[in-house]
Amino acid sequence: MNLRKRFLTGIVTGVGSVGIKTALNILLIPVFMKTLGLTYYSLYVLLLGILDFSQILDMGLASALVKTLATEQAQASALLKMSHIFYVTVSLTALVAGWLAIPFLLKLFHISPQLSGVTHLALIILFLEGALTLYTCYFRAVLWAHCLHQWTNLSETLFNTTSILVGLLLLLTGHGLIAMLATRLVAAVLRSMVLISQALKVEPAVLFPKALFHLKTFQDLMGLTWNALLIKLSIQISHKIDTFVIAAFLPLPMVGVYEIIFRFLSLVSQLADKIAEVILPLYGHLLATEKSGKVQRFFIRISSFLNVFACLLLLNIVWFFPKLLVIFTDGKITFAQTATVLCIAVPFIWSGVMQYPAAFFLFSSGKERFLAISSIVTAFANLFLSLVLVQSLGIAGVALGTLIPQFFQHQFSLVKQALQDLNLSLGKYLLQVHGQGILPLIVAVGVLICLLPLNHLPIPPFLIILLAGLLSIGAGGTVWLFFNTTRHERQAVFSGHWNDLQ
Repeated sequence: MNLRKRFLTGIVTGVGSVGIKTALNILLIPVFMKTLGLTYYSLYVLLLGILDFSQILDMGLASALVKTLATEQAQASALLKMSHIFYVTVSLTALVAGWLAIPFLLKLFHISPQLSGVTHLALIILFLEGALTLYTCYFRAVLWAHCLHQWTNLSETLFNTTSILVGLLLLLTGHGLIAMLATRLVAAVLRSMVLISQALKVEPAVLFPKALFHLKTFQDLMGLTWNALLIKLSIQISHKIDTFVIAAFLPLPMVGVYEIIFRFLSLVSQLADKIAEVILPLYGHLLATEKSGKVQRFFIRISSFLNVFACLLLLNIVWFFPKLLVIFTDGKITFAQTATVLCIAVPFIWSGVMQYPAAFFLFSSGKERFLAISSIVTAFANLFLSLVLVQSLGIAGVALGTLIPQFFQHQFSLVKQALQDLNLSLGKYLLQVHGQGILPLIVAVGVLICLLPLNHLPIPPFLIILLAGLLSIGAGGTVWLFFNTTRHERQAVFSGHWNDLQ
C-alpha cells in the first residue's frame, strides 16, 4: 500500500474508531446514571483520568520513535532494541508505583469510607491495564512509523466495542463498577494482541531486536524523548488536571457534570487527533525529501479543513446541547449547571484542534525544544490558574483557568512560529484558513434554523438531532468542498480515485 493510500486509510479508520468510541461512551452515560447514579459515574470518570495520566510514563518515546524510524531506517534495529527495553522497564515500574500510590490517591481525592473499598480494588485493576497499555505503546509507535494507522485504529475499535458493550450488559444485569473495569482489562489484552501481531509483520524482530547498543543513537533518541515527554506531560496536565482539581476541591458529583460537557465536545478534538496522528509521519516524509512547497500547501489545506470540521461539529453540539442533557442524563444534570462551562469550553476545543498542524510541523522540523518549553509553561500556567480560580468561581474557574493559557499558546505561540518557519503571512493564513470557514458556517446555521419546525412534530428528539446535524454538517461541508478545492480534486474524491490526489 503506497503512502497516499495509507494516509487516507488512516484518516478513515481513525474517524471511524473515534466515532464508535464516542457513540458507545455517550450510550454508556444514561445507563450509568440510571443504574449506579451520578456519584459513581463521577468516580468512574476520575478513575479513568488517573489511568490516562499514568500514560505520561511513556515519556514521549512513542512520538520520538515515530519520527526517528520514519527518517532513519538504517538504524531501525538499534532503535527498536533500546525502545523495547525502555517500555518493558517503564511498564513494570508503573505497575508497582501505581499500587503503592493507592492510599495517597484515596486521601487526595477525599474518597468517602463508603466508596474506599470499591475504589481501592478499581485502582488495582486500572494500574494493571495502564501497565499493559504502556507496553503496547511501543508496538503502536512502530505501526505509526510505517503509516499503518488503520491497525492502531482497528485495535482501539476492538477495545472500545468489547469493553463498553460488555460493560453496558453488566450494568443492565445488576453488576457494578468492578465488573466493568475487569472487562476493560480483558479488552486491553485483546488490543495488545492485535498490535503486536501487526507490528511483527512490518518489523519481524520487533520483540527481540538483534542489535548492539549505540550510545550516540541512544542519546539522540533520548534527546527527542525529553522534548516529547514535556509535550506529553503538558497535554496530560491540560486535559486531565481539571478532573483532579475538581475532585480535590469540589464535591465528587461535579466531576461528572464537567465530564458530561467535555464528553460531547471532545468528539471534535478526538476526531481531529486521529487525523493528526497521520500528519506526523507524513510531515517527516515530506521534510526528508525537501518538498518545502508541498509542506506549505499541506499545512494550509489541513488547517482549513480542520477549521471547518471543528466549527461545524461544535455548532451542532452547542445547538442541541440542552436536548442532549435531557436525553442522556435522565434529568440529573440541568442546562443551567453547564451553560457557563460550555461557553468557556467551546473556544478551548476549537483552539486545540487548530494547533495540531502547527504543533506536528514544528515537531517534525526540529523545533521539539521550542514546542516542549511552550507546552510545559502553558500546562503549569493552566494548573496554577485552575487552582486559584476554583476557589472563587468553582467549576467555571477550572474551565477558565484552562482556556486562557491554552488559547494563548495555541494561537500566539505555535501557529505564529509555524507561519514564520513556513514563510506564510498572517493575512494569507487568516484568509485561506479562517476566511474559508465563514460561508460553510453560515450555511449550516441557516439549515438548522430552517429545520426548527421539526421540534413541533411527533418525532423523537434524538432523531431530530441526528437528521438536523447530518444535514447542516453535510451542507456546510459541501460548500467548503466546492469553493475551496479544485475540479480535479473533487472528481478524484467522488469517483474514489484516491491515487489521483496530489
